[in-house]
Amino acid sequence: MAAVDTIRGMKFTFDQLEAFIAVAEEEHFGRAAERLHLTQPPLSRQIQTLERHLQVSLFDRSKRRTRLTPAGAAFLVEARRLVAIARDAENVAGRVATGVSGTIRIGFTSVVGNATLPRLLPLASQLVPDVQITLHEVRTPNMAEALLSSRIDLALGREFEMPRDLISRPLAPDGLAIAVPDGFFGPGADPKCALTSLRQLEGRAFVMYAGDEPHHVHDVVTSVLTVNNVRPRYVQRAMEVYTMLSLVGVGVGAAIVPQSTRNWAGRNTRFVKVPELASATTHSVAVWRNGSPNPALPHFLDILAQAENPG
Repeated sequence: MAAVDTIRGMKFTFDQLEAFIAVAEEEHFGRAAERLHLTQPPLSRQIQTLERHLQVSLFDRSKRRTRLTPAGAAFLVEARRLVAIARDAENVAGRVATGVSGTIRIGFTSVVGNATLPRLLPLASQLVPDVQITLHEVRTPNMAEALLSSRIDLALGREFEMPRDLISRPLAPDGLAIAVPDGFFGPGADPKCALTSLRQLEGRAFVMYAGDEPHHVHDVVTSVLTVNNVRPRYVQRAMEVYTMLSLVGVGVGAAIVPQSTRNWAGRNTRFVKVPELASATTHSVAVWRNGSPNPALPHFLDILAQAENPG
């Protein structure tokens, strides 16, 4: 640090530092000038200007050889370090500006994140390894505000009413299945008894999504039950799928949930696909702010498209 303290407040350019380093390494002004694609007089003037600013002699000059003075040898260490820092700063700025370095903040709902992130994150790590990804679990009703306030750059969630300044793109649809606890048909039922129709939920214990605020999956499940004229017995309601599956797992009742949540189910829960659910899907979207200043965002939208359509 001593050499840094010595030059603090002094005025010199990085061109002068590079000229000094070239002369120090070549030990000859002519060869250094050729290396820098300069003529010798401008190179000599750069070194002289640098020496005046530092108020030290950097070289012992002779006709045959140019050698560093002790002050010059000490300054060479710091000059190399300063030039390296400047080049690194230039590279970092360029990489951030082009979106291959920096940070992106992704907000996600638990279910859509569970379906999308396991495909997105490994691909992003491979294609843009220098972009730091920060993850934020955000409920769908809060996503618009989080995007518009720049708390997140990209949202992965269920469909919601889209403000004018936001842009959305559909993600792969997610089918529905019935999560059934062991012993659902009662202790005296045939162990081979299988759930083969949505009609078998009629009057039976059922865990439903809470409907006290807009909820896409709640609306889809309600529609499926209504169309098929099935009226289960609602014994519990919950806002989140993992809570519903926990209730299913302890035998509270059955539930209709997205198929992608199969890996959340406990050992006492089976996922069953019945014919009435064949065409029932939930829809998810990727959402971002129009004119987002984050240069990494376009890369992530491309990577997300690859993750959604790997073929």
